[in-house]
This record gives sequence, C-alpha cells and structure tokens, in this order.
Amino acid sequence: MASAEHTAHSPQEYVTHHLTGWTAGEGFWTFNIDTLLMSAVLGALLVVTFAIAARRATVGVPGPLQNMVESVIEFIEGVVHETFHGESRLIAPLALTIFCLVLLWNTMDLIPVDFFPMIAGWFGVEYFRPVPSADMSATFGLSFTVFLLIIIYSIKGKGVGGYLEELLFHPFGKYLVPFNLILNAVELR
Repeated sequence: MASAEHTAHSPQEYVTHHLTGWTAGEGFWTFNIDTLLMSAVLGALLVVTFAIAARRATVGVPGPLQNMVESVIEFIEGVVHETFHGESRLIAPLALTIFCLVLLWNTMDLIPVDFFPMIAGWFGVEYFRPVPSADMSATFGLSFTVFLLIIIYSIKGKGVGGYLEELLFHPFGKYLVPFNLILNAVELR
C-alpha cells in the first residue's frame, strides 16, 4: 500500500508540478534557480570535459574524447567561417560555447523527468525543472544576447556607415528601402 506521503496525483496536477520551476523573487526580477543551477552544473561539466581533452591531447592517434572534441571544434569553425566573413577571435569560441551548452541543455531531456526533482525533493525543494531550455527566460535571454552580438559585430566589421548602407540599400537599391529593411530584418545581416 502507498503511504500517506505518496498520494496519487491527477494528470493535471502531475503536469502542472513539472511545469513549475524553482524560483526566487516575483515579476520581472524572478530568478529561475533551477535553470541557473543546471546551467552552472552543465557549464562546469563542459569546461571539465574540454580541460580533460586538452590535457590528454596527443599529436599521434587521438583518443575518443580528443576525437570528439576536435570534430565539434572543426564543425563549429567551419560554420563560423562560412557565415561570418570578418576577423574576430571571439566568434568561434562563443559559437562553440553556445552550441555545446545548448546541446547539453537539450540532452537533459534524455534523463527521466522525475529523477532530478526527486533528488531536489530530498533537500526540501518542491519544484525543480532540470531542462534549462524548457525555461523561456533562458532561451529568450540567450537568443537576445546572440541577436545583439550579431548586430554589434556586424557594425564592428563593416563600420556604422557600411552596416547602414547594407541594411538600407542592399539588394534592391535606394528606391526600395522599405523592402530592403523588411528583407534584412528577416535575414539579419
């Protein structure tokens, strides 16, 4: 028989429980502690993994960890060189970090949904969402930051005049500026 602590929940209560995160504060200044905690843990895991791979790196035949890390780095460098034509030592490492972190965020979905909330419950935490990408604050914050960085580095690479010229006059010329703005808003050059 089930104890009094483990009462059966209705499907609605079960879903609502798993959609509610561990938060502090209210309104605009609400901090999603579960998202911050899991992001920090996964970020630390990423740093430790890359540090171990760097420490074990060999010139000869690479081991499985070195091979995986080199493959990811080469993939990201290829994507960055295809899409970003300026010179920057920040873009490729930033893209690598974001790619790996979001990959780890989404990999958390492979772990059973009740595992981390059960562990958090041992410490008195009632609500815990272990998947950071399920938190709209995290995904919006990351996307907004990347959006701003795209604009900043486009201006840095082309200059203010070059950026505005491309934004306003490419591809249709000065007579179709409204269409150019719409097209560039969609493309985000």
